[in-house]
Amino acid sequence: MYRWCSGRDVAQVRSALERLLRNETPPQSIDAFYFELFDAVDGAGNETLGYYVAGVIGFDTENGDSLCDPAWWPEGRYLESLALSTIRTDQLKARSSKRSRDAELLGYAGQLGVALIVSKFAAAELLGDRKCVVGFDSGDFATL
Repeated sequence: MYRWCSGRDVAQVRSALERLLRNETPPQSIDAFYFELFDAVDGAGNETLGYYVAGVIGFDTENGDSLCDPAWWPEGRYLESLALSTIRTDQLKARSSKRSRDAELLGYAGQLGVALIVSKFAAAELLGDRKCVVGFDSGDFATL
């Protein structure tokens, strides 16, 4: 069903992340990198899924609000993931087919799960010992 499992998607996100870290170096004081998912609309008016990385100082695992004001907000923060795009497409298909439970599952667990996997392996050994957090702009998040 999903052809992104080959690792090309992780390699693409990793390459973009390496380039970003090289071109817009985060401050040493960053203690967590936040990979955020958000609803977006493309130029043609189609629903899409946005995905970016930012850096946080003072991240608190008990307080999601600590992710709200990133200290490192690079211009090149937006990332593209084939896996996330595929999940979003399937979510929209389920919604249009009146399969609301499937759409909800893909829209939450599917997106978060894929983002956790892609972010974890794309960021491996790039971020040092700093925390890696993945979540939604609505506030739900998970720490790797």
